[in-house]
Amino acid sequence: MTAIVLNPVAVSSAGLLRAIRAGQWNTKSELAIAAGRNPSNIARDLAILRTADMLVDGDAIALSDTGSAQLDAIERAEGKPGLPGGERWPQQVGDIRLLTHAQIVPDPENARQDWESDEAREELDALREDIIQAGLLQNLVVRAGPDDNFILVGGERRWRAIGLAISDDDWPVDRPIPCRVIDVDELGHRLAALSENLQRRNLNPLEKARAFEGLAQAFADQGVEDGKINREIADRIGVTIEHVQQHRSFMKLDEADQQRLTLGKDDPRRMSVSDARKKLSAKKEAAPEVEFDPETRLLLAEILHAVRARTTYTYADLQVGAAARDDERLAPLVAQGQLRFDPDPEQYGDLAGHIVIALGYQFAFGAFDWSADPDPEARDAGLVAEWDKAGQPRPDGRYLTEWLNPPFEITPEGQAIIDQRAADEAAKEESTAENIRIREAAEQARAADIVRQAEVAARSRDLFAAHRRAAPKPADVVTLAEEAESPLPWRITHKGDVVAADGSLVIGGRTNDRAEARMRLLVLALNTAGGVETPEDEPAPQPDAEAADAFEEADA
Repeated sequence: MTAIVLNPVAVSSAGLLRAIRAGQWNTKSELAIAAGRNPSNIARDLAILRTADMLVDGDAIALSDTGSAQLDAIERAEGKPGLPGGERWPQQVGDIRLLTHAQIVPDPENARQDWESDEAREELDALREDIIQAGLLQNLVVRAGPDDNFILVGGERRWRAIGLAISDDDWPVDRPIPCRVIDVDELGHRLAALSENLQRRNLNPLEKARAFEGLAQAFADQGVEDGKINREIADRIGVTIEHVQQHRSFMKLDEADQQRLTLGKDDPRRMSVSDARKKLSAKKEAAPEVEFDPETRLLLAEILHAVRARTTYTYADLQVGAAARDDERLAPLVAQGQLRFDPDPEQYGDLAGHIVIALGYQFAFGAFDWSADPDPEARDAGLVAEWDKAGQPRPDGRYLTEWLNPPFEITPEGQAIIDQRAADEAAKEESTAENIRIREAAEQARAADIVRQAEVAARSRDLFAAHRRAAPKPADVVTLAEEAESPLPWRITHKGDVVAADGSLVIGGRTNDRAEARMRLLVLALNTAGGVETPEDEPAPQPDAEAADAFEEADA
């Protein structure tokens, strides 16, 4: 026997399904009372069941096959006397497990921690009302926990809203809640929970920072290198590496500032993301100078000098050689937030197809005071001092880090991106040019048509003026009708349309008997003036005999 997957609508409406099956009612109000429902909402409740295919088609209030199967599965799960099962729920039914609210516990590591603010309370109260009125329309997602409990992976808002309904006696404490049980490791659990929260509600910056830190720890436990963790998080969640780095840095704020990140937008004490970044920058500048080994310091100094020399924007991408991908010094610096680097060629922008590097949002600018000088010569002198400090020779117009020196070679992957972008751009230009040609041709045709129509109208006026008292020559009428793209003879269709000899529509269908009489008079007069015979009315189409016979056979 195939297991039945419980429908959340059926579970939340089990009492109503039982009352419908019992049939001990005569009106919808009596049905609502029998099911313990509000009579004023019974029409809506029945509509929800009908939409979920729980009721038969039409106006009759009776369970469909789907509704009966769902109710049978629910009663088996509940261990009703005389039915198969024998156990009280919780029990597995298909891939759904029925649990009470008390058997489900929230995940203490859930990114979302704000359940007490006014905004959160209003949101939960609205959701509680929706669940009371329409039922639980989506299963909770849980994983097995200790002591026969189940830990939430997705749906904590719905679980808390049900808790509010229970406290207000609007939801029976022992009513089963359909839950999908999944088997996930710690990393998978954190990813699933964070994805759920990001989709359901905007997390505040601190909640997101804590979530990213939890993911970072889970990745580290799986042996992912520090320099690759932020990229792993960004790829799994669908955000940028910079977004992950920025939010993880908020964990460096003191506790009071972290709490200010959680306040509502209307709270004057609230700290915005921009404020947090400024606070961290000021904190970094006030902190003791970061210590780097000589080789690392010189690498950072050269990258910083190259950025300042080629762009005015501090965090802009800098084109570098492909050899940077093999430089093992970069990964730790990326992990620290000193640099941002992706070994794959850039996909978009002016540097598409090229390898790029950029300063990180945690870059130790305070360690290189000379970099802030607007004078290029002063910055050059600062870099020379770095070379001297490291005991390195002064290269002539070049950097000691070779992949910072142009020309920059293009990798095969990068060339493919450049070629594709060039092809896309050429196709776009060709498409644009073709669209312009089509539009110009259409405009020219439209202009010619306007001139032609004006000429036809002028000739019709001349013909009308010349023959007000005497009939025009039939040949002139025929010619004018052809020039107006409505050749004679005209005729009446079975729908009452006036159509020309070429089948084109002249006047739309009849609106009433008087209008039909006027159209017939017009058709007859014009055809007569043109010296052509008026065709008989087009007969209404008759059903195809063979098709009718086939239909009757199929119906029998």
